[in-house]
Amino acid sequence: MKIALKPNSAVPLYLQIKEHLQKQIKRGVLPPATRLPSTRSLAEELEVSRITVVNAYAELAVEGWVQAHVGQGTFVSDLRRGVERAGIGEPFPLTGTGTWQTTLLRPPGVSASNMLADMLHLSQQPDLISFAMGAPATDLFPVRDFRRAINVVLRRDGAEALQYDGAAGYKPLQATIAKYLQARGIKARPREVLITSGSQQGLDLAARVLTEPGECVITESPTYLGALDVFESHGVRVMGVPVDEEGMRVDILERLISRHRPRLIYTIPTFHNPTGVTMSQGRRERLLALARQHHVFILEDGVCSELRYSGTPLPALKALDRQGHVVYLNSFSKILLPGIRVGYVVASGRILERLVAAKQSADLFTSSLMQRALAEYLAAARLEHHLTHVCQVYKARRDAMLEGLARHLPADAHWSTPQGGLCLWVNLSSDVSAVQLYLTAIGYGVAFAVGSVFFPPEGDRPPDADGPDRRPSRSFRLNFAAHRPELIELGLRRVAKALREEMAKRSVCTNRAGEAAAVVTG
Repeated sequence: MKIALKPNSAVPLYLQIKEHLQKQIKRGVLPPATRLPSTRSLAEELEVSRITVVNAYAELAVEGWVQAHVGQGTFVSDLRRGVERAGIGEPFPLTGTGTWQTTLLRPPGVSASNMLADMLHLSQQPDLISFAMGAPATDLFPVRDFRRAINVVLRRDGAEALQYDGAAGYKPLQATIAKYLQARGIKARPREVLITSGSQQGLDLAARVLTEPGECVITESPTYLGALDVFESHGVRVMGVPVDEEGMRVDILERLISRHRPRLIYTIPTFHNPTGVTMSQGRRERLLALARQHHVFILEDGVCSELRYSGTPLPALKALDRQGHVVYLNSFSKILLPGIRVGYVVASGRILERLVAAKQSADLFTSSLMQRALAEYLAAARLEHHLTHVCQVYKARRDAMLEGLARHLPADAHWSTPQGGLCLWVNLSSDVSAVQLYLTAIGYGVAFAVGSVFFPPEGDRPPDADGPDRRPSRSFRLNFAAHRPELIELGLRRVAKALREEMAKRSVCTNRAGEAAAVVTG
């Protein structure tokens, strides 16, 4: 592929490559479904570093010109027209209902999580420090204890542990989880606990049972990326409510409920993903009152709620619920082992019956071996010890990241200080796009999650809203739990270098614009 690069140009090499390929796509020289050369082969042909080509392809993917498929390569999109963006860009319409108000541009039909997955795939370079995934630390997994639990189950139950099981779940595990929840103020009977294949399946089942296509669901803005995908896949409209340091703005929520009559409110009140904030007691009580008043279901996501490092614990919404308005969702992915794929939903009555039926039609049952092994692990009282150790380590890593942000980011940057969970949220006051910063940061060997993909398609934003979501185009999420303090420090230094580079580029562009204006007026 012949590309005439100009090494001495003010335009970076990766943008020169991107612009050349973009023109070829526009002209039809590279038609839809054309496979582009691998990043390695094109880098060798052009005699540039591989990361230069990676950044060029990532720019094309962000704007919808190409799509990267793991194990297959990068292909020209079916989308015939791209969207030119300068600075923060424009919204991109999707098929179906609603419009994603996001500065991370992507082609119709591509979900936010798919785009983020492609970006994360591009970031898997040697020696790269990734703060992008909302995952726990692998170095803390209790592998030995869980292996012992599996061996106990196989010796005790034999082939029964590998047989079909009931859709609702393994009864001893249901009873153990119910007891575990009761100790945390949630009154759940064993038969009200539905075992799921991770919390993501619980989310999907709840959306299937509690919503209909075309109806409105309200979430925090920003919110968990997987929830946005689930709701979009079920054809519901997602309306976002901004958050501040006390969680969801329930004053705005009340207005939205009256206007849009939602069937469901999805919320992460404790250690919210992605911002890390916790909903105050007063707002929890007001949220429940609104649900009762307007006959709306609440889907409470508590997947990180046990990971507390400071502050006073607050009761779950489910613990405060007296009339059955709250369906509670949780899993063992964040606090124990993601790979066992065991989560649960707490509900009752007709809702529980429909959830069990939906579970059976989805995959019949969750792995019997994993359920039995988890029940054995919990019965051995190992979880509390594990949680105590994990929280001590995560607290040290959170503090290391907070100290590093204070050292390396500009004084006008802002970030949340979560009392628990895995992640925190950063807002840049400087006029730098988080998407562009991400692309530059990869070149320095560090990655994060771009903030714009976490925002619902619609929302109601008052002039006084000034919470963690106030700059979606300049925000990003950092996972502080996954790395040791020394890697956190190194990674933040790399982020700072990338940010300085982007700020310098912005300064050059501003100066050139001023010079051009002076010439015109002169």
